[in-house]
This record gives sequence, C-alpha cells and structure tokens, in this order.
Amino acid sequence: MPNFNEVTLRFDGSCKPNPGVGGSGYVIFNTKTEKTIIEGHYYVGEKCTKNVAEYFGLIAGLKHFKKCPYTAGHLNIEGDSELMIPPSKWTINDQVKYRTNVHRLKPLLERVINLLKDCHGGQKSASFSFARIDRRFNVRADALANDARYEENHGSQDLYDEGDGDDEY
Repeated sequence: MPNFNEVTLRFDGSCKPNPGVGGSGYVIFNTKTEKTIIEGHYYVGEKCTKNVAEYFGLIAGLKHFKKCPYTAGHLNIEGDSELMIPPSKWTINDQVKYRTNVHRLKPLLERVINLLKDCHGGQKSASFSFARIDRRFNVRADALANDARYEENHGSQDLYDEGDGDDEY
C-alpha cells in the first residue's frame, strides 16, 4: 500500500442556473510530484444550489480518499469557495468547530466532519488542513464539476499506476 508524505484534495461544485442542475468534482494528487492519484465527479441533481454542489465535491473526495488503498502523513484540503473554507473557522484534526447558519447545509457539514474524523481516526491521514485557493488553481476540479452536470451518474478513476490492477474506487 503506497504511503505518501503529503496528499492534496481539491474540490469544486457547479450549478447552472443557481439553483439548478448541479455537479461536483474532486482531484486527489501527490503534493510533491503533483501526480494525480484519484479524480472523480458526481451528478448532484436538478434542484441543487452552488453551496450544496460544493459540499458534495468535498464529501465525494473525502469518501474516495477514505476508500482508496493509499495513506498520507498530511492531507491538504483546498477549494475556492468562501462558504466552504472561511479562513478563521476551520482548525486542524478533530477540532473542526465550523458552524453553518443554513439549515439544509448542516447535514452535509456533519458528513464532512464525520469523514474527516474517519480519515484521521482510521489512520488514513495523521493530520489535515484547509486552504482557500484562487480559482485558477482549481481548474481540474472545476472542469469535473461542470462535466458532472451533464451526466446522471458519477465516477472516480484511480490514475496512480502501482500495478495492482484494482480500479474500484
């Protein structure tokens, strides 16, 4: 099982119009080499908002990171959404204290927190951090989110060639 010192998860959501048809995308890559490990997209649905699509991008990325056979010493989580990553409200490891005032987003936030705890407690990642990035650095996750709006299915692809032939996640 490959073990990386540091892995980055970038996520994005897309919704046209807002509210409307939504999709999300994520890319997980080796931070040192910038080689993509896993990428995927998720069709969220027809009655979606941009914020819901953003949450689904992060949730899908965390779920696939949790399921893949790789571990990381540190997981960087990066997105371009001010709602998802307000600089003063996220903390490291199990100390996530972020609260949302939008009632319909609370279950999605709870899923994110539980996935983070699972990844940390399940030894998938010793630590994690959040950073908001400029959209120009989130081009691939954005493209996957836009692609997902046109597909009523979802998928992820393991792009790391370790020769084990296991592409189920």
